[in-house]
Amino acid sequence: TSNIFAVESVKCMYGFPRAFSRLPATQSGMLRLSCPHLVKAIDKYEYSLNGINKINEILAIDKEPSLSKEENINNNFSYKLRENFHKTNQVWKSIRNMLLSDKDRAAVIAKLGEEKANAMMNSGIIGITEEKVNDAKCLHAHVADHLLRGDNLIGEVVLKELNKEMGVDAKGCKDCWQQCDLRFERTLDSWWYISHKNKQKLKNQKINRRIMKQQNESKGK
Repeated sequence: TSNIFAVESVKCMYGFPRAFSRLPATQSGMLRLSCPHLVKAIDKYEYSLNGINKINEILAIDKEPSLSKEENINNNFSYKLRENFHKTNQVWKSIRNMLLSDKDRAAVIAKLGEEKANAMMNSGIIGITEEKVNDAKCLHAHVADHLLRGDNLIGEVVLKELNKEMGVDAKGCKDCWQQCDLRFERTLDSWWYISHKNKQKLKNQKINRRIMKQQNESKGK
């Protein structure tokens, strides 16, 4: 579609891209992991295996103050992870600002106010403050970024963890193509997955529609 500006070049075993980035740059969620096989695996890793906490625990390990920056990088994986996280935030801050038009900037400032708008426009991956490197926040986004750019260490670690802890092949599984192939006619036995986050989003939309309907009915009385 017209709002997609970057798509993964290395595809899954069935030839489908697994990640893309979309416009507008005025939203924090520019990255999307489109592979339902990986979304399912990361959901399980986050919810059942405390994946985000695992990554955050690595990020939280203090660097050794007695070592130089070069020695820390060579000897401390946590330091490497934080340095790469910071670099990732800088990259997405740059991408966001490159894509923002003057009209976009004016619209964001009008909506959020100048202070919040500047914070959003200068944020990193998934809207994280550039210097904030102690909370991975969303592993789906980091994996999507790694698939797109090939230089997101958190995303790389997550893919290795999925394979090591759960036996997940990042290229796909036997039947996951069924959800991605638009020519496939879905049945009750088809491979299909809807993310926990999407389920909650749909639930909230239904609740909001019901509330609006009740309010409109009350106004009509």
